[in-house]
Amino acid sequence: MITLASLAMRRAASVGLIGLLAAACASSSTTAALSPNTGASPSPTGRFVATGSMSTARYQHYAVRLVDGRVLLLGGIGDRNGSGPETYLSACEIYDPRTGTFTTAGSLSHPTQLMDVLPLPNGRVLIGHQSGLTALETTIDEEYDPTTGLVVGVSPLTYSGGTTPVVLQDGRLLLIGGVTSDPEHPGYPPSFLATASIYDPATGMSVATGSMQSRRSGSHALLLRDGRVLVIGGAGLSSAEIYDPVSGTFTPTGSMASSHVMLSMVLLQDGRVLLIDFDAEIYDPATGTFNPTGPMTVVRDEVQPALLPDGRVLVVGGAHEAVGNTYAELYDPRTGTFSKTGPPLIPLHFASVTTLANGNVLIAGGTGPDDAILSSAELFEP
Repeated sequence: MITLASLAMRRAASVGLIGLLAAACASSSTTAALSPNTGASPSPTGRFVATGSMSTARYQHYAVRLVDGRVLLLGGIGDRNGSGPETYLSACEIYDPRTGTFTTAGSLSHPTQLMDVLPLPNGRVLIGHQSGLTALETTIDEEYDPTTGLVVGVSPLTYSGGTTPVVLQDGRLLLIGGVTSDPEHPGYPPSFLATASIYDPATGMSVATGSMQSRRSGSHALLLRDGRVLVIGGAGLSSAEIYDPVSGTFTPTGSMASSHVMLSMVLLQDGRVLLIDFDAEIYDPATGTFNPTGPMTVVRDEVQPALLPDGRVLVVGGAHEAVGNTYAELYDPRTGTFSKTGPPLIPLHFASVTTLANGNVLIAGGTGPDDAILSSAELFEP
């Protein structure tokens, strides 16, 4: 599920772009989903069962749970056409957990893999695309309208490709950091920014807010339960800071054990934050500290963790070791430990992972054995 959490989360390819820049600069409840009976007996560690398939095979796509409990899936990479180039997708689909089926839901105006997908409290979903000849800009110029079920255009908002957007509790966007280049010296590497701004989708107006303690590009950010925003890393940094929308200021907080690149974050039920990237850490906003947790049962990165109703976290997929694709694991924040759970029906990577309102987790698409692009989907039932 994309939260902003995650959304302010970044895909591997977009992280790769920021990594190159850093190197250049020296551094409600819905009815339970209906799914086929596989004959497997329930397990205290959960099980994976099949559900409907998407109309389009895709990976590195985005998925957002809508306010009515359905899931919007959009963008990503589709058929590679054999040995030919990858195909960026514009088709969108909706998964309905009441029927276990996918239906088409309009198209994006810009087929792409790299996007900012930002669900607003009013149910609309803002969609930003990479823009500019150098791909160093992102423009939000359309949104998914749940009242019509279509993707429609909106007044454009353009910001640096290294900027991290976060949806605040009141529906405004916090835009953090980014990169800038000197027009008089186009061959020079870009500089990272410490500036931040607030954009109001209701008015289309942007205003400056306090500057960060450090210059950051490609940082990770997550909305905490009290409405503040945790900002982590970016530009190879291990430091972190907290943005307070009431005062409009950033203040330093503890530092991570290492600077994570392919970082995934999930907000736990107790308000702490789980960070996963090769290893795992816990950030506690009450103390402002990061502490190791785990370890995972297998080293993995590029995962999308999913919070379960009982407070545990499902971790599935991962690219670092092949075995990471063949089984999943559960993190228990009460004990700080990871344990294996039943394997997915298909070993996969780059799938979307979305917690449904009924507590099940939808895992859709991705790449499977032999890098085949998948249209299949399955549910994890805790």
